[in-house]
Amino acid sequence: RFIAVKEYGKTHPEYFPERGGKRLIVSSSSSPGPCIGNPDVVKIISEKVGKFFDENPDRLTVSLGMTDGGWCECALCKANDGPSLEISGDSSPKSQRYYTFLNQVARDLQRSHPGKSIGVLGYAGAEYPPANLKVERNIIPYMCYTRANWFDRDVKRRDLKSTDAWADRVDQIG
Repeated sequence: RFIAVKEYGKTHPEYFPERGGKRLIVSSSSSPGPCIGNPDVVKIISEKVGKFFDENPDRLTVSLGMTDGGWCECALCKANDGPSLEISGDSSPKSQRYYTFLNQVARDLQRSHPGKSIGVLGYAGAEYPPANLKVERNIIPYMCYTRANWFDRDVKRRDLKSTDAWADRVDQIG
């Protein structure tokens, strides 16, 4: 909703996800997310997050969870890819990309609205903390695993290890 087709589709296609070398002018929860490697997108989202809190001063968090449609494939976004902690053997290369973007917004938010936080989703390639990047403390990752799978001891162990890793890096988890 922060990078909407109606607002930017005709004037700034570079704000939208690239797939197969083409920009997709889409903005829905089932489409790929915006180009979070683009510094203008980061600035726009930071400004809109600040405006959200100006208009909703009683709110404590704003959601910047990723979409279900995947990630932008442009060079700017891919340049921020990197490993996450090796918790399950899956390096989840989108964690560094996602938290590089979120950190920038979180730092801006901390300056403009101290005490406010960003809620994010921990899944879809960003379920584990990035290995080589400090995560801003005002980011709240929401773990997207289900305890229904904890009959498998390895799954339970991995999920608890992930929770511990996040708890060491941020002030709150969900």
